[in-house]
Amino acid sequence: MEKKGALRLFDSIERSSLRPKKENESNFAYLNQSGRPIAQRIRNLLEQWFDSFPEAGKPELWRRFRAADDTQHLSAFFELYCHALIKAHGYSVKYHPFVGKSKHVDFLVMEKAHKPLFYLECTLAADPSIDRKSKARLAHLIVDLNDKLHSPNFFIEIYIKAIGKASAPSSKIRSFLEQKLPAFDPDIVAQRIRRYGWKGWPCLSWQENGWDLEFYLLPKRKEARGRKDLRPIGGIITSLEKIDSRKPLLNALKAKAARYGKLDLPFVIAVDSLDMSLEDYDIMQALFGTLQYHINLQTKKHWVSRQPDGFWYGPPGPQNRRVSAVLIAVNLTPWTVTRQDPVIWHNPFAKRPLDPRVWKGPQVVPNWETSRMEPIEGLSSFELLNLLDR
Repeated sequence: MEKKGALRLFDSIERSSLRPKKENESNFAYLNQSGRPIAQRIRNLLEQWFDSFPEAGKPELWRRFRAADDTQHLSAFFELYCHALIKAHGYSVKYHPFVGKSKHVDFLVMEKAHKPLFYLECTLAADPSIDRKSKARLAHLIVDLNDKLHSPNFFIEIYIKAIGKASAPSSKIRSFLEQKLPAFDPDIVAQRIRRYGWKGWPCLSWQENGWDLEFYLLPKRKEARGRKDLRPIGGIITSLEKIDSRKPLLNALKAKAARYGKLDLPFVIAVDSLDMSLEDYDIMQALFGTLQYHINLQTKKHWVSRQPDGFWYGPPGPQNRRVSAVLIAVNLTPWTVTRQDPVIWHNPFAKRPLDPRVWKGPQVVPNWETSRMEPIEGLSSFELLNLLDR
């Protein structure tokens, strides 16, 4: 390790590889080694942010950022991002201040005159439906198929119905596919797809030792057929668990809500949801409860209410009132910082409300006259962080 004060997030190495990321390659390893121009721009930006990160926190963040575990890597990245966003507001921070006797929160945010404003805690919301070992087994299968499968005429979408407890027999799967693929004429398949849509995709099923896979064939364009530089696996779909965009977000918020006990300042939880499908509708339901529709069959009257299953509204009524607001980002990674814009959602029942005037970015605030949560546009994170030209 380099001397304290001289740490760099990335290695000083020659980079010439322009290949895409492999399934079993960690996010950090790929970003550290890629010679793509966009990767270099990302590295330059993150090094700038790391330079201004509190010295006391650099060694720990450096270790997590460079971890082979993508969850640790993205967690460290999000903490780095939040610090940069706070600094872009013109605020200073106290790193890991103690609250209570033995616990410390990520940041105490202060005005330049060192007036304390609020505490900020950073976390991830990730879908736990596939455990880490299962993901690793699946990734090794995809890498092997991309490296060795001969599929000159088709891209292949894999529908994952079940992942076995042992490694997939990739050589058997390759043989199975290479025996079946020549039976399909890509031009005829293309005609069927134009006529019937996705129902026209040929499907090859394979099961063994707990693995249950379906391979859907998508014809390559004529100019792409036979090219060896194109990876055959076009995508992966999983049905291992019903998609519920709210559950990971709720779990992340609940894990932090009461961790620090009573606080003397507003408390904000910043969450990076790795669920790309998360929308404002899902966030509202996670925070305030699931929408339910009522119909009186006799009078034909109908109305809408919310179930008491939200983070801020439960069976006893308002709850988790120590959390003043949540800053929610969706699929924010080093590769998406110029596209994803976090939004602060204010808790209308907070014991210590966060003053909306302290935040320059997009917000959703309660309007007691209309009984609605209403948006405040604000400045985008791209403007605040000077990312518009990147």
